[in-house]
This record gives sequence, structure tokens and C-alpha cells, in this order.
Amino acid sequence: MSLTMCSNCNLPFSSRFRNDNVCLPCFKRSRGYDLTKADEAHERLAEEAKDLMEQVSTFKARVAELETLKKRVVELESQVKSSTQTTTVSLTSVPETFLKTLIMLCHPDKHGNSEKALEATKTLLALRKPR
Repeated sequence: MSLTMCSNCNLPFSSRFRNDNVCLPCFKRSRGYDLTKADEAHERLAEEAKDLMEQVSTFKARVAELETLKKRVVELESQVKSSTQTTTVSLTSVPETFLKTLIMLCHPDKHGNSEKALEATKTLLALRKPR
């Protein structure tokens, strides 16, 4: 037995034969037979089954979207990690005149008192040799 969609009412039904293309209630209607309470219950359950199948399909599509987003987040995290790895450079051997030039170039007065310029200047000033 397999689940098939009825060609008349477009509801799922369990098919015993490969050439079944209509559910039992639709078959009975086409022949003029009266529907039993069981047939009516079958139709209600088939409608619920169809709704559930649509929900499952929607959820599967959403899961696929989320898996794609997850892959993208992992890629971006990897890029961020690789771009934020800093290389430690020893500035103890920087000539005093070059250090003075660097301090002048990054001084906050020349960069609108930005936080980054202030931080860079403080770091460079800390590298100066005590007088």
C-alpha cells in the first residue's frame, strides 16, 4: 500500500493498487452510492493528513534554509577568526625618531579625537624610552 493523491478531491488516500487514482469516497460518489459515516470520517482525516503534509513540507523547506544560513554563519565566523588574528611585532627596536613620527601621524588632534587614534597614541607613547 502506498499513499496517493485522489485525482478528484486532491486528498491523500492509501492505494492498494497501482492504477487507483481516486479515493473510496470519490469512487462511491461517482457511482451514485451513499457515503457511510466511515467514508465521511475518512474524508475528514484525509483533509487533516493533507494539512499535516503541507506543514511538514513547509518545515522541511525552512530547515533547509536554516542549514544554509548555518553554513554561511560558520564561514563568516571562520573569516572573522582568521582576520582578527593579530601578529605580534616587537617595537622595542624602533628608532626614537621613527617612533616620534608615528606618534605625530596618529595623534588624536589630527583625527578628530577619535578613540582609535587616542589608543594608538597611548600605545606608541608607552613604547618610548624613559628620558
